[in-house]
Amino acid sequence: MKKILGSFIALLVVPTIALMVVAFHRGSSVNWIVPTLVGVSIAGYGVIQLRRAALVKTWPTVSATVVHPEIALGWEASRVNSDVFYPAVRFEYEVNGQQFNSNRFTIATNDFESNNHAIAEELVKPYRLGQKTEAFVCPDDPAIAVLRPDVSPRRRSHFITCVFGGSLVAVMSLAAGYLVVL
Repeated sequence: MKKILGSFIALLVVPTIALMVVAFHRGSSVNWIVPTLVGVSIAGYGVIQLRRAALVKTWPTVSATVVHPEIALGWEASRVNSDVFYPAVRFEYEVNGQQFNSNRFTIATNDFESNNHAIAEELVKPYRLGQKTEAFVCPDDPAIAVLRPDVSPRRRSHFITCVFGGSLVAVMSLAAGYLVVL
């Protein structure tokens, strides 16, 4: 999957650069470049986030202790007066003799948020104060650790939408550029 998504983005970048060179050489309009680059950027963001989410499953695990299981309260920007709840379980762990703490449930910030308090409660329920659990620790930065190696289906769909939506914008802009330049 990683190779397919990376190849797909490369297939967008190479023609973009080629058309830019031809357009500048011929003095053609380059109005299509910005939407193409925006589309490639959005698609690239989606690829990076999907890859990051997949890598967490390969991180080493350590024993961790739950020090503060809680449900955090946030708000959803798309709706007025819409509270959302998400798990924010603080835990402590040790890596190479150094103590760390984290409240990241997953690698995606505020993941598994819901406007239903009961859903957040169910997610936090398995993590009791003082309980030993497993944490996934980033091998490059042990200060980053999560309790769950996955992201929510909702968050995954956001990342996939970025990949395909950004790619669509880029392809359509490239097509317009092709028509203008050639």
